[in-house]
Amino acid sequence: MTRPNGIRSTLELRSNKKTDETEISQRNTLFNGILYLQKSLATPLMVMYFLMLMVNTLLRDTKDTLLVTSKAGVEAIPILKSWLVIPCSVLFFLLYSKITSKFTKRKAFVIVLSLFVGFYLSFGIFLYPLKHY
Repeated sequence: MTRPNGIRSTLELRSNKKTDETEISQRNTLFNGILYLQKSLATPLMVMYFLMLMVNTLLRDTKDTLLVTSKAGVEAIPILKSWLVIPCSVLFFLLYSKITSKFTKRKAFVIVLSLFVGFYLSFGIFLYPLKHY
């Protein structure tokens, strides 16, 4: 209850302070289901996840296009999938299990991410320009 001259009682101030604190804590703790302390981590992870999905989609879609227009033709697609993609997947799984057993999660993530970045850079700089040789 507010008095005519605008002075509030101590009880009113305490109750308003509690509701203000709960509003502030609710606002600061949840941001679309993400804790306030994790907001600084969530945004870069979301951007990185989006970029990885984009690169994966672009490479998956252009892989078949590059193979069909190459000298090998359409018949190279099943051969590459059975003799290159499956063994490379198994080797990557073995390498990843070794990396995760020796390093921390963060260091393992950085190592695997640098392997992918290194492969994409080497493909763009060396392998694709040399496709005619």
